Amino acid sequence: MSIHNFSKENFIDTAKDILQTGQFLGFRKAAVLEADSSFREVLDTTSLDVAESIVAIEERYHVNMDWADTNKVDSLNDVYNVFTESLSKMRLSFKQKRAKKIAQSTITYEKIKKAAKDSLLNDQELKLNEQDIFPGVKISRRGLGLDDTAKLQLIMDLEKALNIEIDADKILNEKLSTLDEFCYAIYQQIFPNNVQKTEVKQQVSQQNKSDSDITKDDIYKTIEKYIYEKYTIPYVKPTSNWYKDLNLTNFDFDVFREWVEKKYNVRLSSFYFTNIWDMCNVIYFDIQAQRAKKALKERMQTMINKIKSKIK
Repeated sequence: MSIHNFSKENFIDTAKDILQTGQFLGFRKAAVLEADSSFREVLDTTSLDVAESIVAIEERYHVNMDWADTNKVDSLNDVYNVFTESLSKMRLSFKQKRAKKIAQSTITYEKIKKAAKDSLLNDQELKLNEQDIFPGVKISRRGLGLDDTAKLQLIMDLEKALNIEIDADKILNEKLSTLDEFCYAIYQQIFPNNVQKTEVKQQVSQQNKSDSDITKDDIYKTIEKYIYEKYTIPYVKPTSNWYKDLNLTNFDFDVFREWVEKKYNVRLSSFYFTNIWDMCNVIYFDIQAQRAKKALKERMQTMINKIKSKIK
């Protein structure tokens, strides 16, 4: 129905036309009604007749007329007032839903993680510090120490911070081990068909990989993410040179190298560093060397144990 047909004059003519159909026996003389005529005095109608007429008008205009007490509706003016109020409520509801949808569309996995971190840091009972919250941290007693009550509070904080609705029971019933998995489960619930969810899931899986499963590509993606978060430099290429392409200083590189050494438990020198991919190779081979050394040590210990058992 065009908005031009929502004028009071057109609405009253349309309402009269509806009321004069055979369906409404009490309104067959509706043609004599004025805008302020009393239904009950002129046509001897009941509240049920009025309710049925409003339903018919709703169907004609495709508008949900939010009326509560038909005893207070006794004229075409009353019906029109209910109609316009309901129309205003529908438009306001539409605007609110659209605004909420637009706001929700900007929510990312990273925003959920940040909101979760802020909530945890502000929780006076948990008494957590910045260093307590990192990728892959356990949400159980051995990590953040969250019980079901604390998890529920975290969910409520996320709903308030991001203006979203979360099925808390579904999240709490899932066997989620880390904070990243917790945040990803919420992200996936909000965007069940989002094309980004596969990429996000890969990020979560990557963060939870053991060193023995890690690849050079995994290391590169982690470094790329670090550089973006630390220096706001997007689209770092594997061939990017730390000084020429990224335009960062020796001090920046020293900070970065310390982060790499701590994260991957390796020792690096600026001598190795030509570009990002060269560093990924050094890290990868160092990890593999550590793994081989550990495996050799374990085999030697097994052999020693066997020899000792034979001597006994």
